[in-house]
Amino acid sequence: MLPRRPSSARPSARWKAPGERDSRALRRRRREKINAKIVIDCAKAGDETAKQVFDEYVKGLAHGIVSLFNVLDPEVIVLGGGVSMAGEYLLNAVREAVRPLVFF
Repeated sequence: MLPRRPSSARPSARWKAPGERDSRALRRRRREKINAKIVIDCAKAGDETAKQVFDEYVKGLAHGIVSLFNVLDPEVIVLGGGVSMAGEYLLNAVREAVRPLVFF
């Protein structure tokens, strides 16, 4: 059985560590539906919890991309969807996470 993807876990369980208070920036948005844009905006603003969530997302994305590279050897990988609006902030993090994992 495949493990659950981190993105399928309850978001509230990922925004804080056990025993810790909610992150300030994310706590202000408690009543809003937390989505990738909010997390990325908070991470860019320096929120540590949002950075941790973003790093976890990038790590999972990097492993998926590396699997594609190693199996299919594509010339290009295209990222789409709402999270792609993060632009260079996301791309730089993904590039940095992918480089040490690629076999060739």
